[in-house]
Amino acid sequence: MPKQIKLGLDKVPAPVTKQFTQLIDIEGNLLYDAAGNPVVTEDEAVLGSFARSASATSIFSNNYANSPVLSVPIAEQFSGESEVSNSLLGVPRAEEQLSLFADVSTYGLDEENWNYYTFANAVYPGEWYRKENPIFGRRFNPKFEEESSEQALTISTFPSQYNFPGSTIADRASEASDQMKRYMNFIAMGKYLYTIFLPYNDVFAKRNFLNTTIKIVTSGEAEIDVTSSSSFVENGLFFSGDSTFFDVEYGTDLQEAFDQIERWTAIFNRIVAGDASFPELTGSAVTDFTLDSRYDPIRSFLASKSQPGGSSQSTKFAILESKKTFRYQPGRASGFTFGVRQETDPASNVNTIEWGCSNDTDEYMFQLIGSRFNIVRRSVIKMPDDLLLRQGLDPTDQSSTPIEPKGTTVREAMWETVIPRTKFNGDSLLGNGPSGYILSFEDVTMYKIEFSWYGAIGAKFYAYVPANNGDARWVLMHRFVIENGLGKPILKNPDFKFKYLVYTEDNATMQKPIALYKYGSSYYVDGGDEGTIRLSTTTVDSKQFTQRSPILGLLPKQKIFNQDGESLTNFKKGYPSTMSISSDIDTRIDIEEIQGSPDGVHFNFAPSLHNGVHALSRTLNFQFIGTGGSQIDILNGEALNVEDDNAHIIADGIYNAYVDYDFAPDHQSTNIRRRNSSQNLVVDTIRKGRKADGTIIDVLTSPTFTGRLSNYHTIAASTVPIYGNNFKIHFLNPSAKDSSYGHFADFAISVTSKEPYIDSTDNNKLKFEADDGSRAQYSLYDELFQEYSSEGTAIDYTTKAERYEWDPGYSDMFMVDNRLGRPQGADSGYISTVKGEVRVVDYPVSAIEAGTGSFSGQWKITFTGGAPAASLFTLDGGGGVLAQSTEIGVGGSGLAIYYTTVPALDSNGNFFAYVDGDPTNSGNRTVTAVQTKTVTITHDWQLDPSLNGDSFTKAKAVKFNAQPLYLVVAMKDNAKVNNIVVEEYTPDNVRTHTPVFIKDAPNLTITASGGSSNVLSPSAFQSEDRLSSIRFDDQCLNPLRPGTKIYSLFVEGGVPEKFDLSNIFNRDRKGLARGLLNNKAIYLTASAVDGTSVGNVEVTLTVKEQ
Repeated sequence: MPKQIKLGLDKVPAPVTKQFTQLIDIEGNLLYDAAGNPVVTEDEAVLGSFARSASATSIFSNNYANSPVLSVPIAEQFSGESEVSNSLLGVPRAEEQLSLFADVSTYGLDEENWNYYTFANAVYPGEWYRKENPIFGRRFNPKFEEESSEQALTISTFPSQYNFPGSTIADRASEASDQMKRYMNFIAMGKYLYTIFLPYNDVFAKRNFLNTTIKIVTSGEAEIDVTSSSSFVENGLFFSGDSTFFDVEYGTDLQEAFDQIERWTAIFNRIVAGDASFPELTGSAVTDFTLDSRYDPIRSFLASKSQPGGSSQSTKFAILESKKTFRYQPGRASGFTFGVRQETDPASNVNTIEWGCSNDTDEYMFQLIGSRFNIVRRSVIKMPDDLLLRQGLDPTDQSSTPIEPKGTTVREAMWETVIPRTKFNGDSLLGNGPSGYILSFEDVTMYKIEFSWYGAIGAKFYAYVPANNGDARWVLMHRFVIENGLGKPILKNPDFKFKYLVYTEDNATMQKPIALYKYGSSYYVDGGDEGTIRLSTTTVDSKQFTQRSPILGLLPKQKIFNQDGESLTNFKKGYPSTMSISSDIDTRIDIEEIQGSPDGVHFNFAPSLHNGVHALSRTLNFQFIGTGGSQIDILNGEALNVEDDNAHIIADGIYNAYVDYDFAPDHQSTNIRRRNSSQNLVVDTIRKGRKADGTIIDVLTSPTFTGRLSNYHTIAASTVPIYGNNFKIHFLNPSAKDSSYGHFADFAISVTSKEPYIDSTDNNKLKFEADDGSRAQYSLYDELFQEYSSEGTAIDYTTKAERYEWDPGYSDMFMVDNRLGRPQGADSGYISTVKGEVRVVDYPVSAIEAGTGSFSGQWKITFTGGAPAASLFTLDGGGGVLAQSTEIGVGGSGLAIYYTTVPALDSNGNFFAYVDGDPTNSGNRTVTAVQTKTVTITHDWQLDPSLNGDSFTKAKAVKFNAQPLYLVVAMKDNAKVNNIVVEEYTPDNVRTHTPVFIKDAPNLTITASGGSSNVLSPSAFQSEDRLSSIRFDDQCLNPLRPGTKIYSLFVEGGVPEKFDLSNIFNRDRKGLARGLLNNKAIYLTASAVDGTSVGNVEVTLTVKEQ
């Protein structure tokens, strides 16, 4: 009998048949009659067993010997369901998937749905960080681009392998640092090799080494010849760093010099690695340079004593993420899909590319480090060791301690579990898995992350790859198995955003760019629905309007508070659904989106302060004394006045220089005081300065110069009191400059308990009245204040001269968030805040006793534990506590008793201090603790504290009646402070006001920016309900800043109307979500149709919150 092959064919669809089903009772028990026979009913059903292969109909195909080869064609059919399976981690899939988000990048960045930002902590000089690589072009710090030709969004970076090493001369150092010496050795060898190869192959020499424009110099800036026999090159064989190496000069074209260094760095890496190739040294005794007796010493010298720059450690990254957070739905499977490709540097094992889903506490990510492909879980929830072992992982695959997430925002440290490709429990796509496919990261590939939660369900990770039949399918690469492995939820928050990241930290091996291309993305829920819906409604009673008058603003909350007062990040989305409007005239209602601050301010214009040059700002002639660059004389018999103390010298070519009135008894000379990175004034030197016309001031020649002394002669004070214990002073900082030379126009923000007024009896001077009735002009240095100023100078590295004042950090003084843009419209600036707090602090005491000796008539307080810090006290000229400045209290009330000494330690290690009265009232009052009332001002930086080089906190002890407070702005010449608004807040309420400034300096202009007025109120976003995700502003009356018009509606006068807004706001349209920055509000504005009338409007708005 010929051989036969049996084939089983499933019968689809399965046939329908009659069947008898046994009935059950209400408890699920089978029913029987009295004789014990089952009670049944007849119905129709699909004969499921026919549809299974085990019971399939069989056919036989003969396979006769010597017969023609015949084949039975089989058409493979893929199920209509997801190819993955019909369940996800035990959660049944729905029959249909609900797509909640789908995005492709055909037309570039969709700003409604995506945010991006970049960070680089080393950027100056710019020419160094854009050196031209001989293969891949110019290097660049992280950037975002719209790749229209690829219909993709791209984040990429090609950082310099080493930071700029600095300059010994420009840094005013007495000796080169060890790092600088290694860099100069690198430069010296590049010049030496240039001389070796130039006679044999000038093209090779010029392409790879350093020509004569780059020089090594002594401290006197004399060139050192490193190309002939010296202590650097001895007999052409031995190489050592020369002790006289001091600095490097680059010639007049900085970019061309740095490009040379980049080319030399490329071959330097190959020489050290041992794979460099050289042209033949024709005519030389040894034509192969690698066999030359000098080659091995050169390699050794470069590897051990040279470095192509400063440190290779430099954090740089770019992040692209979705604005919306996509909500988890209980009982549903969620899926994120990503269409991406990557360009990586396989030779570098420290650069990182990631794409996946993320929130503040949890992340599921695909990761590519060099050529290593991983799957990463990060969470504030740690995976137990036994759960890791159960999945074939090792406890060492999880970080030993929580790690800081990459980015600039403040997030909880997370436990990181990294699953390398070799430990995937699915198809690792290395060609040896079920698919047989090898994944190529350079090709566009779709990836997917699916998860459910229920508190303790894991996730699956897929790639969409070709199948053998020419089609494609989702292939499971790895599955996190979490079920029954934790005593807590596996995620703190199951609501995620899309996130794409490129990141580098140690750039020494970065020899080619890395990039992540985002093409498409989507989020879906299997069979999802709208979920729980909450409605919020707010009503604006009759409000007057003319043209583009603000009626109602909407802004997502940053946080939502539970009943215990614990703050939770707001991930809700809001969609205005209906609006009812009644107006007494024909009205156009515009729906606009306006950019401002996450705090709910700067959406409207507010008055600004613009200073000129004060009459007391004198112009004097100066001369440097000697060659140290630390002292100057005032010429022509002039001298400093007491009003000149701490004045900023505004002079062409002289930067970051301040005078000291008390330096010399005759006040005809001063040392140079300069701002350091902490903005403190310290005695320092100036070496060189570059003037606006490019000429150089060199202190070695004792030059003379002319400069203006700019000081805090201009004061503006608000007459509106600040009563709250918590307040913020909001403003926009335009970073104004004083003159065209590059000097900062300094200003200070201050608060005082002294009430400001204009003294009409004394030439209308601005004065301040203390609680004792005394009146005087403002003494800034006796009050609580913080200055805005420079933190050093930028260097022109072609001349080693200072070129302008700067603050080189990621943050600036008073800045809230570097990523927030400047609001649109006139008199803008970066968003700035000073945060204030008033509080009463208890200090337990162990004894109160009468003073003796020189302290007779005073009382000694001995503290238990801590005591008020010395920095809280206002001191008199002799170093003692200023009389009646720091009061003590008991039970929240002041005693009119004041400190006379700053707390100090006694021989037992206890703090003690003296006061001018008896806190116990001759034993009639029991005192176990004394109180001090303090006012504190601090920064309001919202990002990672390590990125803020301008943080500050200043506190001052005050009297118990030191409220209300008043805002004071002190300004040096040409300073500007824009859009000033004061906010007072409690957990339940926000109150804002527009300051009403008074001043006596004619050079100061109180500018009505954008038509604003100090009698009109600014925005104030209030919460209608604790659990609501939206804040509403119906207070704003000042003009709004320019915005983007979304929609317009028309209302007939006297005819109330109701509008359905679902065609404008919905989950597939526009919505209100906190996003990355939360700096855009939706405003309803009203305008009279005839353009002139004044009307009144009432609005009721309902917002659907999901």
